[in-house]
Amino acid sequence: MKFFLIFLSILCLLFSSCGKQQVEMNKPTNSISEVKEGARSRVIYLGDPDVLIRGAKLSPELPFTIDNASEFSGFQLYSTVAFVSKKTEPIIEKTDEDYENENAPAKEEIDYSFNPEYEFVDYYNLHRNFYYQEKGEQGYLEFQLLFRKYPGDPKLKLIKVDQHGIATYVKVLNYSEVLDKENKRLAFSILVRGETSEDGVFIKKIVFVKKTDKTFSPDNGNKRYNYLMGAGIRYRWQDNITIHGCTFDSQEKIYDEELNHLKDVIAMWNTELVKVNKKIEMGETIYGIPYSDIRKNCIYFVKGLNAAYLSSGQTENVTISKNKNIFSSSIMIFYDSASDFRIQKTLIHEMGHFLGLDHQFNGTPSIMSYSDEREAKLTDYDKAAILELYR
Repeated sequence: MKFFLIFLSILCLLFSSCGKQQVEMNKPTNSISEVKEGARSRVIYLGDPDVLIRGAKLSPELPFTIDNASEFSGFQLYSTVAFVSKKTEPIIEKTDEDYENENAPAKEEIDYSFNPEYEFVDYYNLHRNFYYQEKGEQGYLEFQLLFRKYPGDPKLKLIKVDQHGIATYVKVLNYSEVLDKENKRLAFSILVRGETSEDGVFIKKIVFVKKTDKTFSPDNGNKRYNYLMGAGIRYRWQDNITIHGCTFDSQEKIYDEELNHLKDVIAMWNTELVKVNKKIEMGETIYGIPYSDIRKNCIYFVKGLNAAYLSSGQTENVTISKNKNIFSSSIMIFYDSASDFRIQKTLIHEMGHFLGLDHQFNGTPSIMSYSDEREAKLTDYDKAAILELYR
């Protein structure tokens, strides 16, 4: 019996969300919970991660075969986010200053260029193994996937995820992909479920984007404004912007109050966007779509979860460096960790991330700060920043 093994060892790039921490690279860990959050990966304690997939319409079939597996060489790992059911660390009350320090821009200039080296190894022993490895500069987050081909089945099966030395057998729950105008794969995401003794059940979203032949080059935008990739670096939506109210469970209801909150926030940002011929459209409500699906831009109003470790919202953007384009994004608003008034402020804040704004912690009044003194409205800084971004 022959087994085909493919090891994919690749590097994490940008991942944007609220409440991030610095990633501690290349340190062996004993549990997912010990993998530090950061711009490239994020671990969230949820209590019951299965709530994110219960009742969802899932598509677990992967399109990869032994013949097209080499296509992975054209993609790079963009981000991972894992929701775990256990948390070994004690609950620590954090101040606004703590969050600001965790989310503050790097003090040193960041080199966003991506220069991988490729190494293909094909050898025979008791089984035939095919390894694909991608190596980057020292310090990047290491990540590996293990696929296996079983006799009689042309499709490769993802059976193991290895991150920071934590190798875990997984079950694929959902696959989604975005195609470009030529109907070629631009990005794809894989949602997996696994379990460890330390973390209990976890659900992990893994996103890959197509490599480009153009390395990152800084924009000449105004450095007064903080954007996703840094001060003055303008990553933005190039095409029409549509966001949908979504649910994980196909039987779950989105309340009119939630949709009205969303409509108000969209109208608030559109007041500025129309000045630069841009506009956010609100699409139809989508029921039963897993949070890993990158084909639609969704906002989820998440209720009934253990929110002890959650901020009141998070946004995940997917970007392409070739044209500095945001092409997919999703927002989660956690009801259990915020009052109705804070929900409105959180929605405005997260919509700022959705559009391409980063945090603002230099004391300038902004909805993109964490200050409790923020009002549920855009400040002069926010208006100027979004106009500069889309000018």
